[in-house]
Amino acid sequence: MAQINQIAEGLYRISSFSPTVGISFNQFFLDDEHPTLIHTRTYPLYEGVRQTVSDIFEFKR
Repeated sequence: MAQINQIAEGLYRISSFSPTVGISFNQFFLDDEHPTLIHTRTYPLYEGVRQTVSDIFEFKR
């Protein structure tokens, strides 16, 4: 499960720990007029990040 932290107004860090390599991966989501996701993980892990971003929108409602 990824952890969501709001860094600033409209800027979120999505962090998840990978036990197989022993490090955390961070993605950044900018909720603005043109929403932007900076995804630093591999493609197969994208769906989990996409779901987490969706959770941000649900949380805001």
